[in-house]
Amino acid sequence: MTAEEVKKTLDKIRYSTEDIQKKKNVLASIELSTGPSAIRYDKDPVQSSPSNYNESAIIKATELREEITEDYNRIDKIKREMFDRIMQLKAHEEKSIIIYYYYDCLSYQETGNKIGLSLSSVYRWEESAIQNLASI
Repeated sequence: MTAEEVKKTLDKIRYSTEDIQKKKNVLASIELSTGPSAIRYDKDPVQSSPSNYNESAIIKATELREEITEDYNRIDKIKREMFDRIMQLKAHEEKSIIIYYYYDCLSYQETGNKIGLSLSSVYRWEESAIQNLASI
């Protein structure tokens, strides 16, 4: 695997993880809006509105759950294979930066703060990690 291929794979992992998280947030919002706490007892009932909304929300939630499952299944093997490579890196900084940035979807700044490195050091360690992953 070349360094460019490693970078593309890591980007795919990050973007897929972010997309799954966004879908999970939407799903949580839908579930909150259709639960018992979403019912307003202080208002007069409107014929068919709540049930139509709840029915469409439940359908949307079911579709989202299926999409999330498909997305997980699609990216899981790639994540596991790359993780095995990452664990072979010798430098703790390289492992940490790749995992925090690409798997946990932290920003470069957050990643640096988490492991006590400057932003420029994070960029250098990331480049080093990608080169080393390419050689594994």
